[in-house]
Amino acid sequence: MNILNPYKNSAKSWLKGALHLHSTNSDGCDQPKMVIEDYERLGFDFIAFTDHNTVQPKEVFDIKTNMVVINGCEYRGAKWKGELGVVGCNSPLIYKNLTVQEYINQAAKPNTFVTYNHPDWGINHWSAYEMFMYDGPDAMEIFNGVGDELGGTAVSTNAWDQVLTAGKKLWGIATDDAHHPSQRNNGWVMVNSEKDKESIISALKTGDFYSSTGVIIDSIVLERNVLKIKSRNAHTIQFITKSGIISKDVDGNEAEYEIKEDDVYVRVELYGDKLRKAYTNPIFIESEKSKIVQKTFRKRFLKVVEKAGKSEHLLMFDFDGVIADSLDIFYEKFVYACNQHNYNLFPDLNSFLSLFDGNLFDGMIKSGVKEIDILPVLNTMSKVLNPEIDSISLFPGIIDMINFLSELHPVYIITSNVNPVVSSILKKNGAKGILDVIGSDKEQSKTIKIRKIIDKYPMHIPFYIGDTKGDMIEGKLANARTVGVDWGWHGKKRLSEVWPDYIAENIPELQDILT
Repeated sequence: MNILNPYKNSAKSWLKGALHLHSTNSDGCDQPKMVIEDYERLGFDFIAFTDHNTVQPKEVFDIKTNMVVINGCEYRGAKWKGELGVVGCNSPLIYKNLTVQEYINQAAKPNTFVTYNHPDWGINHWSAYEMFMYDGPDAMEIFNGVGDELGGTAVSTNAWDQVLTAGKKLWGIATDDAHHPSQRNNGWVMVNSEKDKESIISALKTGDFYSSTGVIIDSIVLERNVLKIKSRNAHTIQFITKSGIISKDVDGNEAEYEIKEDDVYVRVELYGDKLRKAYTNPIFIESEKSKIVQKTFRKRFLKVVEKAGKSEHLLMFDFDGVIADSLDIFYEKFVYACNQHNYNLFPDLNSFLSLFDGNLFDGMIKSGVKEIDILPVLNTMSKVLNPEIDSISLFPGIIDMINFLSELHPVYIITSNVNPVVSSILKKNGAKGILDVIGSDKEQSKTIKIRKIIDKYPMHIPFYIGDTKGDMIEGKLANARTVGVDWGWHGKKRLSEVWPDYIAENIPELQDILT
């Protein structure tokens, strides 16, 4: 039995580091100088800036600090959903017109530490299948401090255990993903390293670190085939092996585990007060028995998960502003219907468009429409809009694209408009293959509507295509990949404020994203 242990028995020093954070150079709220000062105040030894698709200018590294400050970025491929954390890059990375593996290759270099970021953040950014199949990244985020806030999960150890059992060597990191001060100091790594950039990156790449949300590990020692661990503030220690099995559970702040030949790997989770935790990296076991376990699991894993990794897309389109060029007539009839119910609240187009910064119905209530009157207003609008449907034009090429995509993937329409109007327009314009139109007459919340459709297709990758900020927000809350279209009601600049996963500038580009 051969044991691959990333930990050195004699620690140099444990350095506290933040590997995922943002400044005003992307979507963070603080200037780099303020970020540096705050992390130093919080007791960090090093940080890595990971603003979106950009690196920090040279002057950031002239800021006086006792920390090691490392350049990097959160790398977002133009036509690929998953994001990578890249620690150690000093110049922007190419991201257009690349395959997924080429995109990863741009980031994964000998002097960079690359991670799959937030696999379960809002949507499945990186499936277990994808993390197993692609080569290059050193680690995955097993804890992302803002995951729960943004519609996903903070902890992603289930996918980690699948990937490890299938035979992939991948380290696990905890991060803040901080965009403002309250999000800092929630998840970090403790690295056994000298205090300089090269040593830190080297230790990260070899796995000589552990991750924490507050629990401190004082020693990780392997003596022959016995793993021993101590902590000053843990009350429970679990040794986790193949398939995520808890092979030993110990009450107390120190424990040991005798490694078995068929374990495949052993990692440790330590629990402290107030849900604080620590996670070691896996120690890998190479033996004939472990290879048999690995091979058996991998066969089952690929049979089940490969289908999800190569699955069809599930496509859900908004109607007005994405398919129908209907802004003027929709605004006219909406205002008329409001006035008929004594709501003179939308004197200009901008006040109307602001309703779609979030959920339409929430926006109407905030504007002063009583909840009990919302459906009567929309019913009135439907009645006056219906005779005008022949005058509503569709964006050129959109129906041909939908007809093409519906032959490849399930297609739904999820809209704030009403079903009879939308269905009639689609039928008159030759739309085929759309499985259902789910309008506001069926359910007010797009998030709920999207989730119900996603539940029908658990092995598909869900996309919601919209044209407003509200569409993007509701799509993210439903755990769908969000695609904004530049030709709709809000446009690229306004859509960018809520960071959709993609923005398509024209219909061919949209088709390329969704195919």
